[in-house]
Amino acid sequence: MDRDLSILLTERIKELLKNSSYKSINQFCKQNNISNSTFYSFLNGKKAKAPNLITIDKICKSLNISIKEFFDDEKFS
Repeated sequence: MDRDLSILLTERIKELLKNSSYKSINQFCKQNNISNSTFYSFLNGKKAKAPNLITIDKICKSLNISIKEFFDDEKFS
């Protein structure tokens, strides 16, 4: 995956989490059965790969948005 796309995906996830009702990333991960270490790795740019579509779908469902809404952002224009 292109590094620039990886950065855009990570920025979008951070933005959505910031605007969500979750009080912490730990809370989000725990309530949605997502590995804390993996999640922190790609949020902090330590993981070479960006989240795959399955993970993005899981994040979207957890935030009650569609994948279309996830990508409906000027970052992806």
